[in-house]
Parts: sequence; structure tokens; C-alpha cells
Amino acid sequence: MKVAWTGKSTVCIQLNKQSAIMTFLIKQCRGNNNIFCHWLLIALYIVNDFIALHVRHGDKSTETAVFHLDKYMDSIKRMSNLHKTNAVFISTEDQGVIDSLDQYPEYEFKFTKGHKRQNIAIEDAFKLKLTTPEKEAFIAFKNLFISMTGTSFVGTFSSNWSRLVYEMMFAAHGSAGTSFISLDIDYVT
Repeated sequence: MKVAWTGKSTVCIQLNKQSAIMTFLIKQCRGNNNIFCHWLLIALYIVNDFIALHVRHGDKSTETAVFHLDKYMDSIKRMSNLHKTNAVFISTEDQGVIDSLDQYPEYEFKFTKGHKRQNIAIEDAFKLKLTTPEKEAFIAFKNLFISMTGTSFVGTFSSNWSRLVYEMMFAAHGSAGTSFISLDIDYVT
């Protein structure tokens, strides 16, 4: 089934017939002028040749031990070899991770800019007026919509966010178009 969506540009789409989630999302967003719906509709139909990486530090580090970036890089190397790409989109709350990316010159890292990354509990960041819930939601959705267009995913499935990214990738591209590595637990349905 082909669907054309007209926003600022026209996107012609080949829908994956097995995806009830995609069909539901399209029905919910069709005709909706909400910016998140526009991004979602575009992201659902773009498959990019990059690895989506979620390094969960931020407020997670206030709850439990987290993995150092080096632990993720073995999995990035495996995905890079599998998909023949060195492009990596990294989603993280930790500015220290972003600052250390130059240690891996063999990869082309991309990440969102124009916002602060907090390494404290999000509730504390709100109380200290370092950010707002609206700003954080905007950043989160931007990262989600970019990540879900990748060809593979590396993260930790103990993180709800990592599972959501993978599930959106799967909904958009199906099992044949989505490979993943979780550093901690397996994906459980």
C-alpha cells in the first residue's frame, strides 16, 4: 500500500503490510499538525544506513551501575562489520560520552546538539531549573525519531528507552531490517 503525506514536503511511502503499529500511528497522526506527528510520519519511512546507539547514563547512573563507552564499542564494531557502515547516531544524556567520541576516529558519530546533557536525576534537573519537562520531551522525541531510522541498534534492554527505540525500529522496518545487541539483558516480549 502506498501512502502520500504532505507536510512541508511530500513523502511517498511503501507500508510494511505486517505492521499494525505503523498503520495505527499513521491514522492517529494523519491530519494532525503536531510537530511530533510530522517527525514520526517522516521517520517511519526512512531507513538509513547507520547504527543507532543508546548510552544510558544520565539519571540512570543515580540508580545503578552503567556501562562505560568502551563496552559499547565492541558491539558497534560487530554491527559496523555486519552492515558495512561506520556511521553511528548516539543518543546519550552524558556529555562525557560525547566528549570521548574522538577516541574512535574510525567511526562517524552524529548526535543532537543545542541542549545540555544532565548527569543527575531528571527530577533534580527540573527542581534546579536546569531544564523543563517540555524541553526534555522535545529532545527525547528528536532522538527517538532519528534512532528508529537506523539499520541496527546497540543499547541496554534494561532501559525502557532502549526497548522503545528497538520496538519503533522493528515496527517501521520489520525483523529483516532490524538487528540489535543489548549489553545486559535479552529482549523479552
